[in-house]
Amino acid sequence: MIVNEQHRLRRLVESLGLPAAPDSCEGADLDARLASLAGRLAREWMIEVSVRSTLARPLPEKLELELLHIVSEGVANAARHGGASHMRVEVRAEDEALRIIIADDGTGFPFRGYYDGCDLCREALGPRSLSARVGALGGRLGIHSTDEGARVEIRIPLVPLRTVADAEDHPRI
Repeated sequence: MIVNEQHRLRRLVESLGLPAAPDSCEGADLDARLASLAGRLAREWMIEVSVRSTLARPLPEKLELELLHIVSEGVANAARHGGASHMRVEVRAEDEALRIIIADDGTGFPFRGYYDGCDLCREALGPRSLSARVGALGGRLGIHSTDEGARVEIRIPLVPLRTVADAEDHPRI
């Protein structure tokens, strides 16, 4: 009953568009928040979760919260739908982008091989809400799925893209 109620409340929060807190370490550094999140997910889903972060600089708070939501959703999806028992999460910055890798030992997705965001969208495959969340951040998502598990690769730009409005406010000289 508790699990059903928890799922019902999550759906309600998602329908309202309000972010649910992915961990309880407000104000802590990202490594501590990721460790707390990994511990909570491990207890909640009865799985092993290892997290490795190699970020050299802090992220903006909004991006950090989105990162925590992405990791939480990716791990929960793998445990719920793929039957994974071991998860590995890597977070790093490379080439002005945030790179998130979520790998598991579950059954993988219903498809096999590597699919990038365009493939996933065109063929209506993969985790739709996770794809939407990454897309809203200007990022890309790719999935490599095998019988031995799945690897979700996410790349989110760290440099904000200039919009048309920005260009009008700051014309080139």
